[in-house]
Amino acid sequence: MVLETLVALAVILGFARKVSYIAAAAFSVVIWAAAEGFGGPYASGSSDIGTAIIYALVFMCLLTLAAYTGTDRYSADYYLEQKISWWHKIAEVGHPVQEQPVPAAAVPAQRASLLPANAALPVTAGPADPAGPADPADPLEPVMDGARPEPVTH
Repeated sequence: MVLETLVALAVILGFARKVSYIAAAAFSVVIWAAAEGFGGPYASGSSDIGTAIIYALVFMCLLTLAAYTGTDRYSADYYLEQKISWWHKIAEVGHPVQEQPVPAAAVPAQRASLLPANAALPVTAGPADPAGPADPADPLEPVMDGARPEPVTH
């Protein structure tokens, strides 16, 4: 009972996540093997493998997620890693990622223009219909015939 409460507090508070998740998964496998008898698949017609093995899989998924996302800002580990230099060995999978400033891209300065925004748009050769400007190189557009479902060109 006490061990389950400590596991729950460690998961909720985010305390020593790597060690907590591995210990909780190992504890769940021990419960599954000893107390639940590997889910009891010995009787005919039994299909329930028990919940403890599912808990072990959830803890391993949490460990994988913690390795992927890194330190969570809303965990006790985040604050302990700032105060204790070696805490990341207990709390994190792998090495901690150092936040590095992103250098500003070298963008050449552009002169400010007093022209309206649409002044730089190209001028079309002819009047524009709702489908766009007229283009003599454009092939004929297909037209749907009511009798046949495929397009028909004129």
